[in-house]
Amino acid sequence: MITKRHLIIAILLTFSLTATFFMIRPTNSQSGNPEYDPWVDLNDDGVINILDLVKVAIAFGAEGTPINKTALLLELEARIDALNATVMALEGTRHYASTEQQITTGNQITITFPIGMFTDPPHLSVIVYVMTGAYTGKTCYIQSMSVGTASATLDLQAWDGAAYQDIGDSENVQVSYTAVET
Repeated sequence: MITKRHLIIAILLTFSLTATFFMIRPTNSQSGNPEYDPWVDLNDDGVINILDLVKVAIAFGAEGTPINKTALLLELEARIDALNATVMALEGTRHYASTEQQITTGNQITITFPIGMFTDPPHLSVIVYVMTGAYTGKTCYIQSMSVGTASATLDLQAWDGAAYQDIGDSENVQVSYTAVET
């Protein structure tokens, strides 16, 4: 015969087992910390916690235009790809170099460009410093320049404080230049 007492014990036992089951089950389903998601870390402090919920609570009820973050990222990636392509195209038509060369007869030096770099003679910006001899450390004056697709020949002179003078054969100069095909 089932008494009231037995019924109350059965109900309490069922409640206790059910409560225990519901407390153990969620604990077993979570293994370690969940993976960090930067989209959920609203205050960008590297930790997802109650402070992120504060930001949501403050903005609760606000309305506006939704942003598709994935589409935004894809658009930015496309812009970056376009900029990289532009940079690659520009790098293909420019050549930078800095070399030490010896002056040949007639105060001349020849700058040789990489083979096949230019299809038309490039625009050339050149700075030349004398490395040895009486004009060491002086900037050279480019008297004339002949530019082709494979090389450029420069006629040089150095400033002695009063006038431009021939530098002299066999002196070394440091040549830094930028060649750009226009």
